[in-house]
Formats: sequence, structure tokens, C-alpha cells
Amino acid sequence: MKNRWSFIRPVSVSDYGRYSLSWRNSGIRTLFPCKIIDEIEQKDIYTIGHSHRVRKYSSAIALALDPAYDIIPLATAAGLHDVGKVKVPKEILQKPGKLTQEEYQIIKKHPIDTYDLLKEHFEENIAKMASLHHERLDGSGYPYGLKEEEISLDVRIIAVADAFDAMTANRVYRKKLDMDFVLGELKKGRGTQFDPQLTDI
Repeated sequence: MKNRWSFIRPVSVSDYGRYSLSWRNSGIRTLFPCKIIDEIEQKDIYTIGHSHRVRKYSSAIALALDPAYDIIPLATAAGLHDVGKVKVPKEILQKPGKLTQEEYQIIKKHPIDTYDLLKEHFEENIAKMASLHHERLDGSGYPYGLKEEEISLDVRIIAVADAFDAMTANRVYRKKLDMDFVLGELKKGRGTQFDPQLTDI
């Protein structure tokens, strides 16, 4: 399968330390309480590496869609989309096996926690954008079950970038997936989970 996403380079797990450092030196850190960023880094280094890459991928997708796209609000929300995981127990975030239903329900609360944390420091649109990345076009996502036009383009971009990185990065419970498989999964979710104009870039 041809890699239409050649403009995005998946990043290896060996880069996590460098990304943690770049996060610390970024403008985001000056806008958001250092204590929370430090706590996330200590609890789960994957979350920081993942958030950095989702920010980068979201910006790349948006600019591929429209070179004049205003990526500043998008990049800010994308880089902070998982901060609510600071409230998820470390043993759940780093569990190497399958989550129980109860553990999964705890994980599913992180978008609401993300919103609650960000609304104190950012504009409403940033907090809202960051908290909706698990919504799906067909209404089967969470936390609100939004669908179609209820989901902004910015949120749709973050959702694709988030899924792309989740599949192309090493996780606690599995190794990164083959690129052909990843592109196939994005195509499979076209129109139900993901915006077709984004998966077709």
C-alpha cells in the first residue's frame, strides 16, 4: 500500500527523552503549571512523547490540508490533549496486559479531566478541543457521543493524529504496528471514526 502519509515520520521510542526535554523548553510549559507537567512525566513518559508527536502530526496534517491553516490553537490543544491522564493511576497507565472493564472506564474519564485542568489556564476553545479527541463521526465515541458536524475540524485532525501515533509507536503492551496495517486501519475507520478528507491526504 502506498504511504500517502509520507510527510509524517513516525518517531521511535528512543526519542522520548529528547521530546521530554523539548516539552520542558517549549512555550506550552510557560502557560501551564509546571507541577502538572512534571507529574505526568514522572508517571508516564509515554504520555509526554505521545503528546509531542500528536502536536507535530496534527500541525502537519492541517498544513497539508491547507497551507494557510491557523495551527496555533490546534497545536496547543494537540500538545495537551492527554493532560487529564495525570489523574489516572500509574499502574493502569503502565499496565502491560489488557485493561479490565473497570480500568478502561477510569481511562475514559481523562478527556473530562483534561478539560477541567485546561479551562483554568486556556481559552474555552482550547480546553474543549483538547478534550474531544475520542469522539467519532458516527457518534460512538466518548465522552459525549458527538457526531458529524458536532465535531470541529480541529478535533477531527487531533483524533487522526492521535490514532496514527498510537499505532506507530511502541506501547507498554505491544510493539509499534506495520505502516501498511496502520494505513489500512485509518482507511477502515474512514467516515465512521475519521474524517475522510483527512485519511485521504
